[in-house]
This record gives sequence, C-alpha cells and structure tokens, in this order.
Amino acid sequence: MKRFLAALLVAITVIMLSSCSLTLNLPCIHSDNDGNGVCDKCDKDMAKKPPSTEDEVVLVIDGEANFHFVLEKDAPSIVSYELNKATLAFKKLGVEVKTVEEDAKKMIQNIEVLIGNVQNRGAEYDIDEHTLGVEGYAIKMMGSKVVISAGSTDALSEAIKKFTSIVTAPYADGDIMDEFVFTDKMDEVKIQTKYDVISFTIGSSSIRDYSIATDTQNPTYMAAAEAIRDYLYVKMGFYPDIVGLDDADKSIIINKVPKGSVQGGFEINVNSKEQLTIECAYDNMLASAVDTFLAGISAENGVVQLTGRVYQRDVDVIYYDDMGATGNGMTDDYWAIYRAHELANQCGQTVKATPGKVYRIHDTRDAFGKPTFITIKTNTDWTGAKFIIDDTDISTFDGTDMARLHLFYVLPDKEEWQIDSTEELNRILAAGLGRGTTNIKLTGVDRPVMIRPFNGTHRVYRRVGYSSFDGNGMHEMIVLDKDGNVDPSTPVFFDYNFLANIAVYEIDSEPITIKGGEFTTLASRADNVIRENGVAIGVYGGYIHRGIDVQRSNVNVIDVKHIVKNEISLNEQEAGILGSAYNGFFCADYANNVRFLRCTLTGRRCYRKYKGVGSGTPGTYDYSVHEACNIFYEECYQSNFWITIDYATGEITGVPEGTPGAQLSMNPIAYKSLNTAVFWGLGGANYTKNMQFINSTMSRFDSHAGLVGGAVIGSHVGEMSLTGGGDMLIKDSVVYADGSGSPDAIVKLRSDYGSTWDGTVTLQNVKCYAAFDTRDGKENPLVILSQFYTNWDFGYVCAFPNLIIDGIEIIYAENDERYGSTELQLSNALTDVRMHLEYTAKTPPRYSYLDKNYDGVVDGTGEYKDGVLVPDSGIAYDKDRVSANEGGVVKNKSDRENFNVILPPEFIEIRSNPNGYKFVVADTSGKGISDGAHYDDVENYGGFFGDTKFCYGDKKYVIGTAGENVGDFIFR
Repeated sequence: MKRFLAALLVAITVIMLSSCSLTLNLPCIHSDNDGNGVCDKCDKDMAKKPPSTEDEVVLVIDGEANFHFVLEKDAPSIVSYELNKATLAFKKLGVEVKTVEEDAKKMIQNIEVLIGNVQNRGAEYDIDEHTLGVEGYAIKMMGSKVVISAGSTDALSEAIKKFTSIVTAPYADGDIMDEFVFTDKMDEVKIQTKYDVISFTIGSSSIRDYSIATDTQNPTYMAAAEAIRDYLYVKMGFYPDIVGLDDADKSIIINKVPKGSVQGGFEINVNSKEQLTIECAYDNMLASAVDTFLAGISAENGVVQLTGRVYQRDVDVIYYDDMGATGNGMTDDYWAIYRAHELANQCGQTVKATPGKVYRIHDTRDAFGKPTFITIKTNTDWTGAKFIIDDTDISTFDGTDMARLHLFYVLPDKEEWQIDSTEELNRILAAGLGRGTTNIKLTGVDRPVMIRPFNGTHRVYRRVGYSSFDGNGMHEMIVLDKDGNVDPSTPVFFDYNFLANIAVYEIDSEPITIKGGEFTTLASRADNVIRENGVAIGVYGGYIHRGIDVQRSNVNVIDVKHIVKNEISLNEQEAGILGSAYNGFFCADYANNVRFLRCTLTGRRCYRKYKGVGSGTPGTYDYSVHEACNIFYEECYQSNFWITIDYATGEITGVPEGTPGAQLSMNPIAYKSLNTAVFWGLGGANYTKNMQFINSTMSRFDSHAGLVGGAVIGSHVGEMSLTGGGDMLIKDSVVYADGSGSPDAIVKLRSDYGSTWDGTVTLQNVKCYAAFDTRDGKENPLVILSQFYTNWDFGYVCAFPNLIIDGIEIIYAENDERYGSTELQLSNALTDVRMHLEYTAKTPPRYSYLDKNYDGVVDGTGEYKDGVLVPDSGIAYDKDRVSANEGGVVKNKSDRENFNVILPPEFIEIRSNPNGYKFVVADTSGKGISDGAHYDDVENYGGFFGDTKFCYGDKKYVIGTAGENVGDFIFR
C-alpha cells in the first residue's frame, strides 16, 4: 500500500512540475476550486459532465487491436508484470497490443485502456480509488476509454487479471479474435466493505472528522503524515486530508519540539481540544517512532479510542541493537555500529551499546571494497559492553587499505577552512606573528578557533639519525578566543616572515563524552618481512590505524579500556617473524582540550627489523597526539607497565607493581638469540602544545617533533623524552630513567631533534629509579638532563633548558635502595664547548641531504628550501664521513661552521635539596671562549655557561662556572 501511494505521489509531483514548465503544450488538468463552474486554469466551462458512458467500445477489429494500454509513470513492478501477462494473453489470440507509459507529449488515442493513476491522459475519466478501499477495484467504460483503477497495488493487479479474463475468455479455445466489443454491461466494480477498525475516536470525536496537520514543506513530516493517512486508509477506508499547521482544527497534529521538552524525545497525547498531538524532538526518529506507534495500536473488537497520553518513546538514545547489531562476539557488527552513529549524528542523539553484549569489528569495507570509518559527533556510552577488534589478518600490505583508517573518528560539526588570501596573510604578518605575539585577529572571525599558520619555505624538526627526514614546513597550533587573544597555554613558538596559508579549526562549544566499554585488539599476525624464494629482501612499512581518533575540540573520553592480545610471540620473533607497528588506539589530532580520564592503555610489542634487511626498531604506540592543544591523560593506567616473562615458554604477562620478577615493559631482555626491548614506549606527540599526564601510570612521556608546554603530575613514567620548549613541570612523580643507553637521565633531551628544550624544566618532588650504566666497569653517575650535540640544521635554534630543582630523590632500580653517592651530574659532558658559537671547536657540519641508499650520490638534487645550505648536487658520498645508520653527508672535515647553535640556559636553580645532593656542572670557563653574549652585553669568556645564573639558597646566585663551588653546585 505504501509503495502504491508513494508511486502515486511521485507521479503526481513529476507531472505537476512538468505542467509548470510545459504549460503551452499540455492538456489542462481542469479544476474548479471556487465552484463557479469555470476551470481555474483555462476558463473552460466545467458545467459539462465528463463523457457519458456509451453503449460500447470496439477494442478489436478484424483481429487487430483498436486500442493500447496506458500505464501510469513509474508503475510498481508487480503492476507492470501483470500487464505484460495481459499483452501475452492477447498475443496468443493473434492480437498485438502495445503498452505505453503515460507521457503528456505523446498523442492521445481515441480508444485506450487506462491503467492506474493516468493523470494527464485520464483526468476527466478519474475514478476516486479511495472510495474503493485497499481491496477494491473498478473496471469501467467511460466514453471512449476503459478505466482500470484500484485502491492499492495488489488490487490493481487483480483488476488487470479480471479485465484480461473478461476480454479473452470467449476465445480460450484458441480461435482468432476477429472483433471484440467492450460494453458497459461488462463493467466490474469491487468495493471493500470489511475493515479491521470500525470505530476510531480521539477523545469523544470520530476520526472521520479529522485532517492531518503538519509542516507540508518538510519532507520528513509529510512522510509521517502520509504514513498515518495510509494506516487509516488500510485499517478503515478513511483517507483524510493533509493540511498545514495554520489550518489545524480537528486534526492529528505532527509537530517538531525542542530537545528536552518532552520525555524521551517523542510523545503522543490527546489535548483539551481533542487534537491528537504527535511531538518529536528528532527529525531522524520521527518515521520510526510513528511506524512503531501505528504497529502497536490495538483495535479490540474493531474499536480504537485514544485519550490522555497515548504513546511515549525514548528516541534520545540510539542503540547498536536497534540497527541490527547482534553483540554475540562472532558476527561482524561493524555496519550496525556505523548506521547507529550515522543516524544519531543527524540530530544529536546519544549512542549506546547494550551492557553484556560483545561486539566484533573486522571488515570496514563498503560494497565497492573501499574502507570506511565510523563518525562520532554525539555522546557515546559503551558502559558494560565489550568490543573485539579483529586485526588478525589485517596489515598495511594486504591490499584492502583497511589498516590506513581508524575505526572511530570523533569529528567536529564544521570542517576546517583555510585563509589563503595574500592580502589577509600579509596583514597578519605586518601585525606580527612570532614569539611574544598575544593577539592574532582574523578578519570576520568572532568565535574561538584553533589556527595552524604554515610557512612551507622553511622546514623545522628536521630529524637526524634513525628515521632521519628533512622535516616539515614551519607550523604550529595556536588557540584564539573570540577576540583573537592567544591562549596562554598555546603561545606562538616560531617567528614567521612568510605565510602560505592559515588553517582554521572551529572549537566546538558544547563538550561531548565517550565513555565505558572494553576493547580488545586481536593484533595483526602478518609477517612484515618481504621474502623472495625464502630469502628476506625487505620489510613492509607503515602503521596500522584501528583505534579512536579525536579530531574535535572539547571531548572527554572516560573509562574506556583497551587490551591487546595475540601479538607475535617472543618465540616467533626469535624465529625471524616481524610484527606490525600500530599508530595508536587513543589518538588526538587537530583538536583542543581533549581529556582521557581513567582509561586503560596497553603497550605494544616492539620488533627488531629483520637481520640483513634493516636496522633499528620501528615505533608502535597505544596513544598518539598530532597537531593538537591541551591534551590530558588523567588517572590513566597502562595494563603492562610492569611485566613478567616466562623464559621457558616466552609468555609475557602484564602484572601489578611489586609482583616477584616484575620488570618495566620497556626494558631490554635477552631471550634465546634475541637481545631486544619487549615493548615500545606507550606513545608520543608531534606539533602539540600542553600535553599532560595527571595521576597516571604510563611507560613513556615522549614529545617527538615539538611539544610546547606540558606537565607530569602525580604520575609514574617509564621515560621522559623531550623536544620543544615552554614550561615543563614534573611534579610529585616517579620517573624510571631510561636504562637502554648511556647515560641514564631523569629527562632525556632527544638528540635526533637537537637535544632542545627552549624553555624551563621544573623537577618538583621527583623520585627517580635508575639502573645506571656500568658497562665500563664502574658506576657512571646519573645525569639530570641528557644532551648531545650534532652539527645539523634542525630548522630552529636549539636550547639547553633552564632548570629548576625543587626536591629530587634517586633510587637504585635493582634493589630499591637510595643512591649512595651525593653527586649528581647536571648533564653529560659537553661534546663541543663552542656549540653555542658561530664556529664549533671540533664538530664539522652535516649536510641535510642524505644518501640512504649508499649509491655514492646525495639523495635528491633540489636546493634546500631555506636557502641556508645549497650543496652541489654532485657531491660524492664519502663513507668515512657518514654515520652508518643515518646516511647524512658532511661538509669538509676542516669546516667548523655551526649550523646547530645551542643556546645556553639563562638559569639553573636549586630551590630545595632535602637529600643533600651535589650537582656537578661542567666548568666551561678559562678556555678563552666567548659566551657569545646571549644574555648580557658583557664578554665574560666563560664558555657555554658563561652567562648562566646558578641560583641557590635564599635568592643567591653566581654567574658562570668560574670561581669556587657555591651552594649545591660543583663546577669542574
């Protein structure tokens, strides 16, 4: 029935639209709404009756058809099928009958059999099918036409059968039909008289007096009105009018209401005017709610009486199960989950999983084989449910590309946009964009935004060493309020003299929350070693993305647990299998103010690259942050921060702290022929501002390509690795110093990015567990900050940070005893005492260009974009001048130009030292080296620390390392 009426509506709509554009060529569909007896459109006299019924119509003359069938446009397939059978029946009797689809532009013949709602050709012959009922039909001769009409698709099919039997029955013995006359005596009319509903009242009024009132310009509300009209027609033969809300009187009123105004978002009530009010807060749920209401109407003894509150439904929430999810742990529920979020995103409902269910996610490809992802834009509650992410057969090289998209993306309502007007960019540059800028007013923007200024002509974070690369164009993320004021937590870090564009990200004002649920990743079992005839020839690269990526501002991810199982085992790794690297499960990109609260993370197994086809260890993560601001991991816990290893079976188990035999998950082990770390650090950040660990236990705080500002408070951290600047606070925390290399350090300044922190690092009430380095037969002291110098242009001026020590304690990791020595070294020995000056003492510069394939020629021949280094494209590769693991080409060994200036700290301050440590600082005085006048106008010739203030006691300090030891400092 619904399909029949929908087809009718489409046909009428198409014809009406056609009539508007082709009025001069179409016959008029007459109407006399004002009752004056004259057509409103063409002024034709309407008093004349439709063609009177004649005695007969000759359909067949001398065995040839004198008529054709006219079928309504876009007729249902069942009707077309039945009409085809009719033409075949005529063909068996030797009569060829044509069927034409109604088209106003075609010639109208005198004799026609009109099937269904043939408006343009048969308006004056119309039979009101709504008087027939869904089971009724009419076959009538009207003038020169035979009209076949019905109250439903099924009834129309039955009428075509009946007509065929009337016409062809006399010739059933196979005689050729020489002539056939259809007379009015052959008219067949069937009217439905029995209905399920005899009486339908709203309050005390019969529904037959009612219309349906709604917003007739809104397709969603019109569809709901038509569904109610269809129901009444089918159940009781009543076909009410649909009118606008302004014409509502005795009406069923379908109305949109604000969210929160009705309980559950959908209510049906009978009001004091005996109107049936249907109120819905969500357009996307109106059709479903109305259908469910209609299906549930009980007509006991054929009587329906509606009074008071008739029906209520919770449409504020959409469940995965509503979309067909099974939650049985075996069926792939991805598409049901996908549909639930797509529906909720339309109008803003919360999405929920059913507690106790287990939802499996595996194949994310659509019908065309293209990988897809689930978009989250509303509150989501997974509490009590479990999810299995089955990555067993997924890899970066499986040909599906499913590994290259996260499963869930939390996206903003508005997409990013760019400022690329040269005039606007130059205006911003002229106003100043660099260190110290406090206001960046964007023309026409009067709301909080996050911006990404981009200068592609200058590259920054140009990494040296393992995984070296030539950096990215200078850019950073900056948060602005509605007036363009720079958020103090996201200060401008770079100085810009050119802008290619500025990307603008809207900051969503209303927060959304994603909470609960336990996700278990069945890790990829793919072997990433490329083999040819059993011989390893290479390694597949790339990261698997199968987690949650928050790309919307103001998001809370709460109580979400992630566990990893079925990774490549130690025994498999020892046999030469290389597992896959993961991008992360808890990710934040292009977003501001994202909080991960009480989440459980799991470190990933790390795998050495296969011997003979690579070196180093590919990183693999459970969290990652990229181009984001104000990211908080609060009360988060790593399930395998501590592990035990069964050296007989190779089984690895995450355990609580204090478990006998427990070790840090990042520590290296010796297992059979393996000498490797077991797990990689938990995650890292790039181009991020203000990332914080608060009351969390996580194996690594790592800023890769630049962090500006951050904190570790009340937390346990396996390693502190920094690149960037601003204020870094480490407070009331335990740090497990990196024991994988020399020297051990509380804070490691990443040498691959220049060992730089251009700002202040504060250690306040910090306990550090250190393994210490004893490979040379003696215990080498722990250093507070590790720093290495590499004469490489990183794209920025590097800096040794200012340091505030406000209470630290050093513990032997192997026996949990307090460190026996009273001396702590501020940093490892300065590798080049002139590293802050224009020319170095002994370190020749390394070109930015590489020879990674060791073919004797520098990789790439284009100019360095900054115009700082322009090496000749034919510089020969000199194996003696290149580190084996980086392929960097150095300048002539006699050249000492410094492309990697390291700014000395302004101050080193000891605020409290309850454990009585002495902090040993390299004495750089007395070497006849100018300090470079970085912080004053005095040439102190004090070397690297020549102008540094060493603060101790009550506001006491000395400048430089010359002279006697003071306070808690030892200069030597």
